[in-house]
Amino acid sequence: MNDEKVYVDFLNTYINIAYRLGYLSEYHYYYNIISEFSITENFQKNELLNILDDICTHLKQDLKKQNFPPSTQNDFEELKKFIEKNIAIIKQKNKPETKPQKGVFSTHSITHYQNEAIYNELKTLAENHSEGFRERLDKEYVNGNISLVEYRRLLDFYQKQG
Repeated sequence: MNDEKVYVDFLNTYINIAYRLGYLSEYHYYYNIISEFSITENFQKNELLNILDDICTHLKQDLKKQNFPPSTQNDFEELKKFIEKNIAIIKQKNKPETKPQKGVFSTHSITHYQNEAIYNELKTLAENHSEGFRERLDKEYVNGNISLVEYRRLLDFYQKQG
């Protein structure tokens, strides 16, 4: 299983969804590389392992820096465990007998805000590096006014302003 095209497609789809939901900030760079494995069936275990190791490193850094709403910490920890488990699966030597299967996946993204007015207000606060920005950001996330993607985008923007 660990070197089947369908497994690589599954990983790419799962990790892409985690990226689009805001859990992974660096995945966009790897998406085309992993997709290339699927299209050409040119699966390179070491290359995929390096990508997953990089993603895991970014997750560990996020967990250390707390670059997410406190209520999502468990989600980040579970995602890290998932990546680590898949690294272990890919490293396995023996594989069970399976029949080859074909599958087609496609994705696209659309920018949409939970609450565009609040997002813009928070962006203005971030631009001005306003005191209390992080607390307000946390509050709006907990109240459901911004998504995790928006939270992380605004926090990153705020940190780059400082």
